[in-house]
Amino acid sequence: VTLSTFYAMYTNGTPTLCWTTQSETNNLGWNIYRSETVELSEGMHINTGLIPGAGTTFEPTNYAFEDEYEIVPNNVYWYWIESVDYSGVTNLYGPTTLMIPDEEEIIPEIPVKTALKGNFPNPFNPTTIIEFDVAENITAELIIYNSRGQILESITFEPGVHTYQWDAAEYGSGVYFYKLKSDNYVEIRKMLMVK
Repeated sequence: VTLSTFYAMYTNGTPTLCWTTQSETNNLGWNIYRSETVELSEGMHINTGLIPGAGTTFEPTNYAFEDEYEIVPNNVYWYWIESVDYSGVTNLYGPTTLMIPDEEEIIPEIPVKTALKGNFPNPFNPTTIIEFDVAENITAELIIYNSRGQILESITFEPGVHTYQWDAAEYGSGVYFYKLKSDNYVEIRKMLMVK
């Protein structure tokens, strides 16, 4: 496995791990480990089943995983990812760290203007995170379409800074569009899922 990125971010109250491989050879899948110290031996295995790998590919592959175990505000967590090949050989990558913010100290930021920022990763498989702002006193709608213009999802958001994770596991590879729409704002962007 040739790994190009591996990082953790705190999104909607949940730690999310994102990583991208540039190529994979006989990669059966992935395990995720979390520790409250830099010592992996003090950590725990947090995925319930092996996260499927891409087998053998020379195309970039994007992954995302949400840590649903309990977290404590103001704690730092260390994460590792482990690739497992078809013969059972493993390779460990990391750690990357994540500081959990204190929710009580977070004052919601209300943006000055509504804006669609984009999605990451792009191309993706099968999840991507769409980032956007909704200005004060505005309600905005995020709409996701397939290439034929059919609406796949439509969600309304109140003012604030938002990240929305779209899981396209039930759809096929191809081009999709997402639109942010309010009374005085419309923007459409394109994203690509590659399975």
